[in-house]
Parts: sequence; C-alpha cells; structure tokens
Amino acid sequence: MVELEPSRWQIVASFFSQQLHQLPARSVLEGKYPGKVMVDNVEAPTVALVWALGRWSYLAGSVTDGLSSSLRAAVNDILVPVQKELEREWVEIYAPDVDHWDETVRESLVDYQSERHMESTYRWNEEKYRAFRRDYSLPEGIRNELVDVPILERYCQTSPIISEGFRIMTAVGCRISRDGESLAQCENNGFESDRQFTIHVVTFDETQRGKGLATAASVGLLDHCLDSGLTPVWETTEYNEPSHRLALRLGFEPVEAYPVYALWW
Repeated sequence: MVELEPSRWQIVASFFSQQLHQLPARSVLEGKYPGKVMVDNVEAPTVALVWALGRWSYLAGSVTDGLSSSLRAAVNDILVPVQKELEREWVEIYAPDVDHWDETVRESLVDYQSERHMESTYRWNEEKYRAFRRDYSLPEGIRNELVDVPILERYCQTSPIISEGFRIMTAVGCRISRDGESLAQCENNGFESDRQFTIHVVTFDETQRGKGLATAASVGLLDHCLDSGLTPVWETTEYNEPSHRLALRLGFEPVEAYPVYALWW
C-alpha cells in the first residue's frame, strides 16, 4: 500500500461515507484530526486504510488479490514504526464485518500478537434523552462545568511528528466534581464530522464506578449538545456491559456492530 498526500485524500472519502462508526476516519479525511491515508493504487484505489495517529485505523473498499501482503507491509513499515515513535505498544484496525475481510486482516497481522473483538455504535435519540432528563437530577453536592479538553491523548501532545496546530487543539467536555475534587468527565474525544462527534466517558477513581458519576458527567455534555446542535455518537466494546447500559439510559440506540483487530508488540 502507498501513502497518499493529504491533497489527494478526498479520492477515498466515499469509502467511509456510509457507516456511523467510521466517523473518526472522516474526521481525518476532513483535516480535523492528524492521520495518514494509505491505498492500494494511487490512481484508482479499491481499498483504503485511514489511520488517526496514535489511535485507530479504518479499512474500507474491496478485497483484491495480494491485499493481505500489501496490508502486512503497511502495518510493518508505517503503523508500527510510527506507533513506536509515539511510545505506544499497540494499535487497532477496524474492518468490514465480512468473512473475506477477516481472513485478509488476520493474514496481515501474522508478525504480531493480535486478537479480534466486536464493538458497537449507538446513535443518539434526542427525544428519549429528553424523557430521561425530565426525571433526572444531579447527585447531591455534585458540581458540573464545561471545560476545554485536548483532542489528542497525552502521549501525542508533545510529539514532534504531529503539527502544533493539532497538539493545541481542544474540544468540549463536562467535568464533575465534589468539594473541589474531580470525579468524572465526559468529552468530545476529538473525532468530529458533520456536527457529529464520538463521546468518551471516564470515572477517574475506579473505586467510584457504579455511583452515577459517569451519568452525571454525560448529562452535562448532552445538555450542551441540545443547546449547540451537536450530535454525539457512542461506541463501546462488546463486553463493556456498564457502557451499554449507560448508553441506553441516555437515549442512545444501537445501530452497528463491527470487528476490531488489536495488535501489540
């Protein structure tokens, strides 16, 4: 596979225009998040790999003869070396949920430890959220506030291989606290396209999970979405049952399930 110059990225935009979980790939293609784009043929690509630097990569297109070898080279020569430069020890590849894609991806990862799991995407139903919100109030003593959060993970914020513009870019989040102590945060994690963004929720102290803190943080950000016209997208792994339950509680509805291949070294 060959890396495309950014000026030509739009030739593969149609590959990533249909599925909701490909929103991060669209964010890269639109220049809103740092990344790399690789194709099998520069002039007439039939398959593309869009990688959000430091995080996830997305495959789309049609499987062709020899693709597993080309993809293996892209992983070995581009993805892994750059991840190592960012001091990361793993990367994930999102692929179509089709048997011949599964075989191709597995063959391309033979040089590494890897595993396949399923993830789900949820679309937000505003009316369901409004119904939930009418009966919801913040736990006593909780304070929530909107904050600016970096779109990049901490390990990318000082990396010289990522431009200064991306390193200082921020998105909106909601942080909740009690007596000045930060408890949880819900945020736009930097992937945005067509006023949609992927959402990330974290409870800072794992011993405090299950106490409604993630719900409180999410409510602050989702209220902001109602006011600003933004639409959140929820993603979670198949085995994260608390995340699935929270998504449903907040008015999100499952729309897609797709395979993710994690590899590490």
